[in-house]
Amino acid sequence: MGNHSKFVFIEFPLWIFDMSTKKILVDDDDLTHLKLMKKLLGKLGHIVVTAGSAEEAEYILRYEEEFSLVITDLIMPWLNGLDFCRRVKILKPYLKIYALSGWVYNFDRNELEDAGFDGIYQKPIIKSDLAEILNADICTEN
Repeated sequence: MGNHSKFVFIEFPLWIFDMSTKKILVDDDDLTHLKLMKKLLGKLGHIVVTAGSAEEAEYILRYEEEFSLVITDLIMPWLNGLDFCRRVKILKPYLKIYALSGWVYNFDRNELEDAGFDGIYQKPIIKSDLAEILNADICTEN
């Protein structure tokens, strides 16, 4: 018997994406999802930094690097994605933050929007949603 992968990699036509290189922080406690997003976004030509927790992501944003956007999970131990977004929007209100979670429907949509998310998406991400995130105008610090 051969070794069968659980994941199917879908080739996206590159013309649907803004091809300018973005620096993206992906925050998720699921290491498999982190690797998948890093591979997918990297294949599209972006610089991807991953964090395995909201605390690690907040540290990176606070002390280390500047990013074009952040993609975060919602349900994580300790600091969840909702509180993470609120904290980052105080620190860097211009930064685009997108929620990407398998449990989006367990949250009140108004609460997610009030937290400051620039977009809320269901896992697994579909190509039109990824294109929407990557093609969004990048805000810069004033």
